[in-house]
Amino acid sequence: MAGLGLGRTSSVSLRVVAANGLFRAGAWDEAEREVATAWSAGPSGAQMLELRLARARLRMGRGDLDGSDVDLTAAELIAGSTGLPKQRLPLLILRAGLEMWRGNPELAFAHVGKGLDVVESGIDDVFAVAPLLWHGARAHAQAVLAGRPPDASGLRRLRRHRRDLLDRGDRSAPALRGVIASYEAMCSAEDARTTAGSDP
Repeated sequence: MAGLGLGRTSSVSLRVVAANGLFRAGAWDEAEREVATAWSAGPSGAQMLELRLARARLRMGRGDLDGSDVDLTAAELIAGSTGLPKQRLPLLILRAGLEMWRGNPELAFAHVGKGLDVVESGIDDVFAVAPLLWHGARAHAQAVLAGRPPDASGLRRLRRHRRDLLDRGDRSAPALRGVIASYEAMCSAEDARTTAGSDP
């Protein structure tokens, strides 16, 4: 892509895909090298947004919460100026995760609520919706355990979206059905943390 003159666009997007995959595979050093190489290309717009999100994820994973916050704030500015609603969902998921690390489950739950607004606007990417719902279950459980449960209407909304996703899974290919079932199992485990005698 760089050889075709697309070093600041398509090449960056491909490196971001690689970085995210490497992150999920646990190869964080390699993921950081991909991010650094993409950064050196001087991207802007959508590619810079994707790159900021990838770097925020890595920084959060390494415990650099302030660095992650800087990248997410920059990504929010880019998303606002470029009008990319599809990128709002990963941004809000990362925001929710950051607030969970900071010990602010109510704020994390609020970010999930904003994410559900995006879902309801027509963004239905399972690989973004499922983690959003899991973050919501985590945030709700943690807030309940801290004695500060979010309002019941937010929980009902979250559970309605979980049911919708499960229904969608029933009509999906087996591989996708497995992803949805895995996230629902994690959500159910989070729910169980708020009940007496929950199973570790």
